[in-house]
Amino acid sequence: WGARRRRVAAKIFSVRQRMYPRMDEVPPFPGMAEVVKRLHKSGYRLLIMTSNHERNAHAFLRAHHLEKYFEGVYHVNVLYKAARMLFILFRLGI
Repeated sequence: WGARRRRVAAKIFSVRQRMYPRMDEVPPFPGMAEVVKRLHKSGYRLLIMTSNHERNAHAFLRAHHLEKYFEGVYHVNVLYKAARMLFILFRLGI
């Protein structure tokens, strides 16, 4: 199980690395940009918690001119997502 897990992790890392230069090709969901802007304008604190690489999320936001609406982008491991989310929210005082 250990060797298999390392191979899977290596494959995921490789895919994320290859995604970075193409993040501008990933379109936002229809209507997402407008919702983000409305939420931000209404005073909501917006964060991104992703199991993807933070660098990819930042590249996506920059490509679609959305970076200024988010306080931060945080990587969360798929296996420990709930605990990491709680930790981040606690650190931010949310």
